[in-house]
Amino acid sequence: MKTVRELPGALHAAAGLGSFVFRDLCRRRLFTGFAGLAVFFVLGSTFLVQIDFGGDARRFVLDFCFGALALFGAVLAVVLTAATLREALELGTLDLLLARPVGRGTVFAGLFAGVAAALALFVLVAGGVTAVLAWRYSPSAETAGLPWNGFFFALWVAWLRLLVIASMVYLAAAVVDSAPVAVLLGTLLVIVGEVQGIAAGVWGQGGGGAGTALLLAALRLVPDLRYLQAGIFLHGADVTVSGVTAISLYGLLFAAGYAVLAVFVLHRRAG
Repeated sequence: MKTVRELPGALHAAAGLGSFVFRDLCRRRLFTGFAGLAVFFVLGSTFLVQIDFGGDARRFVLDFCFGALALFGAVLAVVLTAATLREALELGTLDLLLARPVGRGTVFAGLFAGVAAALALFVLVAGGVTAVLAWRYSPSAETAGLPWNGFFFALWVAWLRLLVIASMVYLAAAVVDSAPVAVLLGTLLVIVGEVQGIAAGVWGQGGGGAGTALLLAALRLVPDLRYLQAGIFLHGADVTVSGVTAISLYGLLFAAGYAVLAVFVLHRRAG
């Protein structure tokens, strides 16, 4: 019962710390640089679309912009998450935070919440510019409106993907003792997440065996990032309640699972 009574206070403390981390990250050159680079590439689609590929200009703009969002967002999620945790550990900031009457889990949750909020702002900024450009390149007056349900769900999926990537890097940063190594390990996990579905299918066709079964089981512990591709919802694909629920739960469960595991590792390492 004591834990239940203390939960609102812990959530409030985590939210306050997350707000502080969010403001600090938004002032960093790393965040503003990648956000500016993503917006630059999004705006650059207006020049590329002038080349007549014989296709739908709006489709090209949406695909190009969400591709830039996914690429730069993934790099930002990896670097930002590793730097946030490792700097707090290496510079002694975490020791000052833990000296206050808050639990370690609250502090670690606040750090991760700040990164998640910064990634959400990144997606909203790039998504807002993308929406304006996509509306500008609507093929005709009759089709001037975007399929907004699909567009906003695509933004949600894009943020979920970055959240899952950030949680994997959070675990990597909790395990290793160096930010560059955490970035390298997090990048490796992202690459595995991108190809693990294909690799599992290929190895699964090669027959049974204890080694293959163990490898396939290990691969399943890494989220299949192909399920979190936003592009399929941009061009009129049906967005059903069951589909939204399934994809959202898939992303949130993996993000929460890796984040909780990272907090457990940090607890154990801190003694």
